[in-house]
Amino acid sequence: MLRGPGPSPQRQTGNGKHAFDEAHGPEYDQVNMKAESIVFAIAGVFFGLIVGWVLGTQQASGGRPVAPLSSQQTAATAPASGQQSAPPALDQAKVQALETVARNEAANPAPRVQLANLYFDAERYN
Repeated sequence: MLRGPGPSPQRQTGNGKHAFDEAHGPEYDQVNMKAESIVFAIAGVFFGLIVGWVLGTQQASGGRPVAPLSSQQTAATAPASGQQSAPPALDQAKVQALETVARNEAANPAPRVQLANLYFDAERYN
């Protein structure tokens, strides 16, 4: 529907208010604000439920919760408190081979990383 050159509901009157505000009065603003607040609150609740559901499903484990081990089972599987398992032995032949490759290929970091991993696995930190 086309509108003629008549007054627009958005034009301002002499007192700084819009003609629309004068036609409907302050009651309209209060009712409108209350309806907006209710809609905003409902939208916020739905948004919170959706975000909570998404986060909950992402953090949920794939299976049933694992039952804790009984004290008898932990005593059987764990070594005695005074004993520690020995670290694996260091393969000297592999160490020599990696040191030779590291000396010959100075730009290649891979042999140095493998050598460091060997020493770390054998618990030789010096």
